Amino acid sequence: MTNVSLNRRQLVKTGGSMIVLGAAGGVAGLAAAQEGTTVKLGLLHSLSGTIAIAEASLVDAEKLAIEEINAAGGVLGKKIEAVVEDGASENPVFAEKARKLLERDKVAAIIGCYTSASRKALLPVLNQAKGLLFYPTYYEGQEQDKRVFYPSQEATQSVIAAVEWMAREKGKSFFLVGSD
Repeated sequence: MTNVSLNRRQLVKTGGSMIVLGAAGGVAGLAAAQEGTTVKLGLLHSLSGTIAIAEASLVDAEKLAIEEINAAGGVLGKKIEAVVEDGASENPVFAEKARKLLERDKVAAIIGCYTSASRKALLPVLNQAKGLLFYPTYYEGQEQDKRVFYPSQEATQSVIAAVEWMAREKGKSFFLVGSD
């Protein structure tokens, strides 16, 4: 097995390349991704409402990554242009904004959502518009959709290992507290 080491700049550039290449792979934004000097990516998170406290930092991180990728020359010679929309912590608004991003703004892909319900609200829109969603947070599993890229772990990938470690290292009696 080969050890691969990436510095922060290489990691950001590689991640950006994956997003742009994935976005160009057979989605509605393919033509837009091939023409011109920019690729539009939709950033769809709650910037208002009850979930905004958790999602606003995602937009900041995504915009920073885009700035760094663009400063390093872009991806495949193309700059990334962020089109930001507010899901307003309301699932129907997420679906409406996704439709706007895909059909009117002609984004190559959407990076967004935080809750399972907001992600699921996008599925009909993504499938109808042949859009692509990069869901940047962990999820509950048991869902696969050809229009959604789930780069994070699902719960059992971290919880099972933690429980096994607790049982082995801390004994048979312990409490695992979490939310649903």
